[in-house]
Amino acid sequence: MFSVSDIKEDVYPAVYRRGKELYETGGVLDFAYDIYLEHDLPVAEVRAEVRGKEQSSYRVTAVVDEEYGTVSSSNCTCEAFYNYEGMCKHCVAALLAYVNRRQAKDILAAKRTGHEVGEQGSAAEEKPAAPMQTAGAFKTLLNQYSLRAGVSYLIPESVYGKVELEPYFKMDYSYATVEFKIGMEQKYVLKNISAFLHSIERNEKVHYGKKLDFYHNRQAFTEDAWRMVEFMRMQDDDKKRQSRFHAYYAYTGGYERTMELDEVGIDRFFDAIGEMPLSAEIGYLPEEEYHVQEEERKPKLEIRAGASGVFLVLEDLHVIRGSRFYYFYEDGMIYRSSEALKAKAGDFFDYMERQTGGECYIAAEELPSFCRDLLPLLRETFRVTAEGFDETLYVPKKPEFELYLDKQDNQTVGAKLVAAYGDDKYNVLQKIEPGEVRDLGEEMRVRTLVEPYFNEYGLGQTIFILSHNEDMLYQLISSGLQRLSEYMSIYTTEDFRGMKVVSSPSVSVGVALKSDLLELQIHSDEMSREELAYLLTRYDRKKKYVRLKNGDFLDVREDGLGLLAEISEDLRLTESGLKKGHVNVPKYRAMYLDAALKSNQELSVEKNREFKGMVRNMKTIEDSDYEVPDSLRSIMRGYQKSGFLWLKTLRENGFGGILADDMGLGKTLQVISLLLSEQESAKAGEREWHRSLIVCPASLVYNWQKEISRFAPQIKTTLVTGLATERQRIVRHTKEGEVLITSYDLLKRDVELYRDMVFAIQVIDEAQYIKNAMSVGAGAVKQLKAQTRLALTGTPMENHPGELWSIFDFVLPGYLNSFAQFMHRFGTGEEADVLRNRIRPFLLRRLKGDVLRELPEKVEITLTADMTEEQRRVYQASLLRLRPQVEGMLGGNNRIEMLAAITELRQICGHPSLVLPSYAASSGKLDLLLDVLPGSLEAGHRALIFSQFTRMLKILQRRLEAVGISCMYLDGETPPKRRIEMVQQFNAGEGQVFLISLKAGGSGLNLVGADTVIHFDPWWNPAAEDQATDRAHRIGQKHKVTVIRMITRGSIEEQVVKLGARKREMFDQMITAGEAMPTQLTPEDIRALFD
Repeated sequence: MFSVSDIKEDVYPAVYRRGKELYETGGVLDFAYDIYLEHDLPVAEVRAEVRGKEQSSYRVTAVVDEEYGTVSSSNCTCEAFYNYEGMCKHCVAALLAYVNRRQAKDILAAKRTGHEVGEQGSAAEEKPAAPMQTAGAFKTLLNQYSLRAGVSYLIPESVYGKVELEPYFKMDYSYATVEFKIGMEQKYVLKNISAFLHSIERNEKVHYGKKLDFYHNRQAFTEDAWRMVEFMRMQDDDKKRQSRFHAYYAYTGGYERTMELDEVGIDRFFDAIGEMPLSAEIGYLPEEEYHVQEEERKPKLEIRAGASGVFLVLEDLHVIRGSRFYYFYEDGMIYRSSEALKAKAGDFFDYMERQTGGECYIAAEELPSFCRDLLPLLRETFRVTAEGFDETLYVPKKPEFELYLDKQDNQTVGAKLVAAYGDDKYNVLQKIEPGEVRDLGEEMRVRTLVEPYFNEYGLGQTIFILSHNEDMLYQLISSGLQRLSEYMSIYTTEDFRGMKVVSSPSVSVGVALKSDLLELQIHSDEMSREELAYLLTRYDRKKKYVRLKNGDFLDVREDGLGLLAEISEDLRLTESGLKKGHVNVPKYRAMYLDAALKSNQELSVEKNREFKGMVRNMKTIEDSDYEVPDSLRSIMRGYQKSGFLWLKTLRENGFGGILADDMGLGKTLQVISLLLSEQESAKAGEREWHRSLIVCPASLVYNWQKEISRFAPQIKTTLVTGLATERQRIVRHTKEGEVLITSYDLLKRDVELYRDMVFAIQVIDEAQYIKNAMSVGAGAVKQLKAQTRLALTGTPMENHPGELWSIFDFVLPGYLNSFAQFMHRFGTGEEADVLRNRIRPFLLRRLKGDVLRELPEKVEITLTADMTEEQRRVYQASLLRLRPQVEGMLGGNNRIEMLAAITELRQICGHPSLVLPSYAASSGKLDLLLDVLPGSLEAGHRALIFSQFTRMLKILQRRLEAVGISCMYLDGETPPKRRIEMVQQFNAGEGQVFLISLKAGGSGLNLVGADTVIHFDPWWNPAAEDQATDRAHRIGQKHKVTVIRMITRGSIEEQVVKLGARKREMFDQMITAGEAMPTQLTPEDIRALFD
């Protein structure tokens, strides 16, 4: 409800005090109000007559929003209301009368019945509901626009465009004012400027006298007069802003008859005058008519020789000072100065004006400085004449510059910059002495060219020093001296000349495939193996050089040595290994080496036949001789056959890889085709029999067996499940050629059971389970021995590049170097292109939109819900409590506590009862769902609803079933076999809505029986949401899929969505092309969640 405190917040303290005094002394003479509903919210219209000065009174109207406790609009007929910002004291008095007379039951009655209630009305009176009406405040506003549109037709021809404003300017000792007369043939004094402007704003008709009575509209005034109006408006706006500041203590008022002008106002005034004649009384001169001239006036300045120096004499001028210009007046003319005079030489002009006779003396010792620094500026802004003065005697000659360089040690050089004026030479860094004639501007310009090559000063700030910065030293020697030599002479000591940049030697490289290793040979005719090894191991890819032991710099910018050094760094070659002349590296480096060595023409490269054959085999997968198993040829789609060829090529060459196809593209079938091909090869005697192993989430174990039985029933599968003793027995009795299927959780306990086995193919499904390289699960799958390791995942990276490294550490251990080296180079995203090219041969990713043209359209919609009032109070209370706690956690190791705070706010967005069990009201998002969902179901659609909170799912289940919607429910507690049964039942048509925990059901389920996916609560891992969406939008779906994301307005969820978008950008950048990626959450990100 609207209260006294709301009035206090809307007005200045001085205004409130006066209004309160007026109310308490009976100043509200006539009063009435009406309360009615506008958009289902209570609004009050207040009307009152309030006592004014002497016997007068003012009419006050105001519209009060009772729901939010604000004054929507107000109006008073007093002059103060138009001259000041905000409400006047009469408005305050009327509102105080309303607060004290209005009763709470009036508002409740209006809310309950929808009837209008007033001071004389009663909630008990039953009246028929009144039709909806336009709000009174809007009517007033509309009337203003209507009047403005039509008033021009009310201006008679005798007035149209003929009303003039005649200014009268007065200036007395730097205090300027202006007054105005208004009229046509006869002029009337304008007695209140602010009221005049208000009349123009309202298009009001004003009576000045017998010969002037007109509507104040733009069309009534002459062009000159309207410029004056615009000038008045700017001044009045300034006055109101000042009034708003000062009115905390007291009113400062608007403009009545006289308008005071500061320097800004003076400029505005003369801009507005144009060619109008101006009556003015300036200084001690009598009133006179002036004309402002367009031409600029430069003051005359004489330089006269005298004694041993010179005299400066400024002509005697009458001056008006503006903010940007001086105005000189004489003989009925006003001349404006150049803007440069005020901006560049204003201090000098003002100084000369204050001197007796406008004269000052400059002694001989200051003349060089005067001629060098001030006189050029004076010639630009004054009319300068010289008598008996030769400035060339004091203007410095153009200097020549000399730079002297010396080497102190291999890490330090010094330099002295000298300016030479004929035989006179000066250290540029030393302070200028009196009497020295030097061109300081030119000296400073050249100094700024030299300074960037040095990082210190020495010998009392008289020399430049470059110390312990090899990058800057290389820059100075390689290109800096040549650039500086264009501006100065350079002299160096013999020690300094001993440091030089030398070209790198020519190098040849040989690559050979021998067994399962690559042999790399490096040779140079110009350098020994030891020297070559030293260079390669000290190369820094961020630098363009290698510093030699003797202090020279070896340039590696455009030659093969730099590339070879990068290869050496990437392959982690050691100095001791390079000294031998050849090193062995893993075979999976073949594609990287082939691409890297081709990119540089400076290297001499030789490759043996076996190496070329393997590279050719990897590059021409589509043309390979491998064949899809006959039983699957008619089942598999084209892109799936390509996926099989890629997997088969990896297998035949002894490589692992990541199949990262979009969710729903059949990664399982592609792996089954490889397992079947493996079995056929073993049967044909082309390969030894070995077991294969599939590791997946527990919820997918039975699904894998079911899919293999469906597509390749000839493969014998064994589920490693049950109690520990049962699993031991199962593993012990398996035979070569079988495919074992187990879960991540069980594998962690059973690693020892597989210790002595060598698997043909080890597959991990939903490989994001091992994204944390330090987790027990990641360690378990990496301990097993397998000839080929494959990882399946639609999201090889969810949060940061380290997750991608962990999966590659499984499929190709060591390929991306150590975790620390990988994150140091690729963790910031600066070399995303390099990483993308490096992983491309071993990571295959296709998107549904690229390969499934027949897949139905997917439409994504975001629905924003407003909190209920009760929900908002709970949310705000938690936010106020948690915000300082989180602020205190920043910078510490409080991840769990911070996550708990974030989760609490997210749960309140879903339903406050997740946090407060006693909460009995509803939630805005749940209400919105119940508004949207029934209509969709009635139209024949079926829906999946995902939430991260199982208790939220239980609430949804109760509410949906209460309104007759049949639901199925799945979370982490649902047994794997029961999951499969429920999926089959839902796809067969049972149930209208499937409620699913995002973590438990976001992957491994085929739910094409639904065509609507609802994400009830957002998360900042969009990959998890995409996986959940693809339970429905996948092969087998016949209908357009609608994806609905529900977000609570003005809550933490809006920030969560923004952070999720950053995660998606990161993934696209590493796996596909993209912009620079965001890093992990910053303190600013966390603070934004609690705004």
